[in-house]
Amino acid sequence: MRYEAAILPFALLTSLAGVWYYGLPGAAIGSVLTTFVVYVFFLRRLSQVMSIPIAKLQDWKNLGLILVASVLAAMLVRLSVDLLQPPVPVAALVGPAAVLVCYAAMLFVTGYYRTLAEVRREWGVLGA
Repeated sequence: MRYEAAILPFALLTSLAGVWYYGLPGAAIGSVLTTFVVYVFFLRRLSQVMSIPIAKLQDWKNLGLILVASVLAAMLVRLSVDLLQPPVPVAALVGPAAVLVCYAAMLFVTGYYRTLAEVRREWGVLGA
């Protein structure tokens, strides 16, 4: 709670700056940036408590590849919207679903769906 309370001014400033320069998506960018900063604090503390280097706390290679797949999916949908120029309500409703479909397709094509399925099997059914 201390980390989250300490980061609150940063969250407000990044979200406000994002709104000022990019509108509503900028607020989301500020929130995501803040989430990453908090996550770094948590990893640093976890590393200290467990005496494990931060580099060994995550599977950074796979996280990076999944990040690349999600960015590519978002860019593909954005380019499609720019080319097709659908009405705003259609883009708002179909856009997120299109990103999800593209992301899932990329995970399937690259074989990462198997990695996610293995994690799900190891953890049991998520949310149960």
